[in-house]
Amino acid sequence: MIPTMVFLSIVLTCGLLHMAPSSAFVLVPGPRPVRRTLVTPLQAGSDEHKPVPILSAEEVASSLWKTADIGGALYDTNVHGVIRCNGNDSSSSNDNDDQYRYRLLYLPCRNRGEILRLILEESRVPYEVEVVGFQNWIGGIKDTTPHGKCPVLRIREPSTDASNTVDLGQEGAITRYLAEEFRLAGTTPLERAKVDSLYCFWFSTMRNNGVSHDGDFFSIAALKEATLCDGDGNGIADLRRPRYEDVQRLETLNEYSRAEVSLIALDYFERRLEENNNNSNGNGNGNNNGWLGGNACTYVDLGLFYILFELSELDNVGPNFDKVLGLPRLGRFLQMVSEQPHISDYLYSPRRMPRYSRAA
Repeated sequence: MIPTMVFLSIVLTCGLLHMAPSSAFVLVPGPRPVRRTLVTPLQAGSDEHKPVPILSAEEVASSLWKTADIGGALYDTNVHGVIRCNGNDSSSSNDNDDQYRYRLLYLPCRNRGEILRLILEESRVPYEVEVVGFQNWIGGIKDTTPHGKCPVLRIREPSTDASNTVDLGQEGAITRYLAEEFRLAGTTPLERAKVDSLYCFWFSTMRNNGVSHDGDFFSIAALKEATLCDGDGNGIADLRRPRYEDVQRLETLNEYSRAEVSLIALDYFERRLEENNNNSNGNGNGNNNGWLGGNACTYVDLGLFYILFELSELDNVGPNFDKVLGLPRLGRFLQMVSEQPHISDYLYSPRRMPRYSRAA
């Protein structure tokens, strides 16, 4: 598991977004980043071809805190700018720069965009994040996207024509594209299929089929609530934990609680880590590399990582989740991925967006 001080540092740097009783996402109070004057954001409904201002990560964070300071929430955010990541310059101009071929458009939170950013960060490719406040999103940006949904990956094709850009929608399609592009999808057709199979399982359980990060098939809030009930007959020790393979799909909705369904999904990945490290490539020789789908990191590892990271944060189950839930391999997995140099740098950086949580 990640040491407590790591989580404290991340919370203080990035802040957290929480669901308030009014169903609005709000920032948890904490030390503010340095306040700087924001470049004037685009007005909602403005010309989609008008250049979007280049902002620093600190400027975007300052805008989010200003919204929170006046009682606003995620749905009130009105920032629209581009953060440049992993480039070799500190340019604040809007000039087209060939090193930034990829631009990820998303709201100022983690959620559906986090696995995509982790792929880009682990690959250390220069990229841009187009941060779109919710008011800007509903005020015109939404209408410019392929399906009226985000995230959107804007891919700049090599060309002298600055308008030669392809917009790719849908989280799953973007995930697979980036993983293939940056060799995080497996090395052989069979390995790629196995990784994709694990990703499909992850998406249908821990991502609740893309609908929500907290729902009927996986709920960190429900797990947290169960840990608070230990000793009264409704705690973790009292939950049923059959193998996922032994449960019918409808039973997960009709007969098991959200906390139980969540544990069933976590247990599956716990066993998968054990199997992969005891029987590498099917030859009976354990590789002990700690990854889910092969001998190296793949995109499903990054997806599992950020779910576990959220589970382990101080305001959720906590850094000792592996002991509380009986998941030692997942605890070691979280520690291992968090110590990868590129991932560690991202976790501590101001360019990472805050997250939100929901009540059970």
